[in-house]
Amino acid sequence: MKKILSLLPALFAMFIMSSCSDDDNAGLPEVQISLEYSGAADENGIIIVEQGQDITIDGLYVTPAEGAKNATLGTTTYYLDYQPVVTISLAPYATVIPTSHLSLGRHTLQVRTTIYQVDKEMAWGVFGYEIDVVAPSLDNPEPDGGTLTPNARITTAE
Repeated sequence: MKKILSLLPALFAMFIMSSCSDDDNAGLPEVQISLEYSGAADENGIIIVEQGQDITIDGLYVTPAEGAKNATLGTTTYYLDYQPVVTISLAPYATVIPTSHLSLGRHTLQVRTTIYQVDKEMAWGVFGYEIDVVAPSLDNPEPDGGTLTPNARITTAE
């Protein structure tokens, strides 16, 4: 019985120590992601591009939330209509999305990127954009490009 009683304080100390962790601040990254593009136009969040005109992704960027620590992106994969187009591991994650093979109408551009932030868990950001491929016309919006800030779903599950 004395042996059991002498073990209780040691077990209690181990229990207390295991509940303390350096990961108290760990969790999902607190960031905003933005995509800069050219060769297309934005109308109400839909990317408008003339068939045959390439969409150039000039860069994918991450900005920490106010008061949050530094963040960066990792390997990024672009998908067009749910098919992988390219995987890039170097910032600024720029690429060209050709549209000459796309039919007129709506398509989906998805992005999946790894997000790293100091004192947070590694996570993945997943988001997408609608692309409207239109026939060449003088009535089409000017392909002046821009920056889009998606509502990214950030998760620690791959």
